[in-house]
Amino acid sequence: MIRFILVLYILLLICSYGCDFIDSSNIEKLSINVEDANKQVNLSELVDSISYIRLETNPNCLLGRIRQVIIKKNHIYILDISSHAIFVFDKYGKFVSKLDKRGKGPDEYSSLGPTLVDDDEKYIELFTNTNIGYSRVRYSIPDFKQIEKVKIPGSRMNSVSYLDDNYYFSSWGLPSSPDVDVKEHCVVVLKDSTNVGTLINKNVKASNHFYTPFLQPFTQNDNKELFISVPYDKYFYKLAAHDAIPFLELDFGRNGIREAIGKKTTDEQFEYIEKARNKAFFHLLSLNNDQIMVINYYHKREEEASNFSKEDKRTYINLKHNNKILHTKKIINDITAFPHEIDINIAPLNNVVRDVWHDGYLVDIVMPYDVMKDGVKEIFTNEVGSVSISDNPIIVLMKLN
Repeated sequence: MIRFILVLYILLLICSYGCDFIDSSNIEKLSINVEDANKQVNLSELVDSISYIRLETNPNCLLGRIRQVIIKKNHIYILDISSHAIFVFDKYGKFVSKLDKRGKGPDEYSSLGPTLVDDDEKYIELFTNTNIGYSRVRYSIPDFKQIEKVKIPGSRMNSVSYLDDNYYFSSWGLPSSPDVDVKEHCVVVLKDSTNVGTLINKNVKASNHFYTPFLQPFTQNDNKELFISVPYDKYFYKLAAHDAIPFLELDFGRNGIREAIGKKTTDEQFEYIEKARNKAFFHLLSLNNDQIMVINYYHKREEEASNFSKEDKRTYINLKHNNKILHTKKIINDITAFPHEIDINIAPLNNVVRDVWHDGYLVDIVMPYDVMKDGVKEIFTNEVGSVSISDNPIIVLMKLN
């Protein structure tokens, strides 16, 4: 068994990163005025070209409810939670194979959980329930033979990331059952499950509601820097070994929400969200590298709405290479005819978790059923040809100006 250190980050209804005092004097501060968001900006303001990868659609690779898209050097991996299988396509979109081992046997899994693919594409790691409990299961690529299964502490996880032999998990919003006190903590756990440190330790009562504002709080750049966004926290954090280092503080002014809300029961949080007016919620760092930073958030303008809609989403972009700021409600594609609108978000409203940067390109994942309107079931554009509402996703790659 390959030696590893398991770093378990269980982030349930977090409002601040631990109880330790944070000296913000040396932390960069970013002020965002929600009223400054433009109705729309043109895609040509940040990219100059678009290319596409159309994933093959045939009876052997029909995708249903997609949970995660992983793009690597040679292949694209699609987690389909409706069929509990991982479909593999090459970089031209051709279907190659699939990992389909749902069951109760020793080399099987009960369902698909958060998934990782190593950079060399030698193995896939699933975090899921197995016959020995919640486990990290490793399958070889391309034959999908089980090469390792390790029981890990904790329960279900929303997401997972990996850096320098450390696994970082988030289970924000996933209590085991309602009406229980959820221990809210970040723990470093060795291979033998020995606790070697605690970063967060709080109690939050789940009440009758539990929810996940974003399924993917992690983003990692080409320099192997790993960042995390924490609900109800004004800081973004950089993760390094067993430390979470605040590196950016967000200030929405009078439109910001009180961090203390994160300490309330989930019932009280729902009540606050429903009654809130003209507030910015759930800021998420989707991308941060040498060239660009992308922050997503929701601007709830009216009361009596507990859910957020497409009209509430906002995108703040810092094009570092030319010191240009874009703050908008929509990004309209004025370069090609498909798709009409671009979404740069690692955890969009359709809950398809993805990276938004790959090999020097911005990435959007277009689900055909998301772009068909008013009963239209098929469209045609010169760039991608005929697209049916039942087709598999289309990956959009965009080169920065």
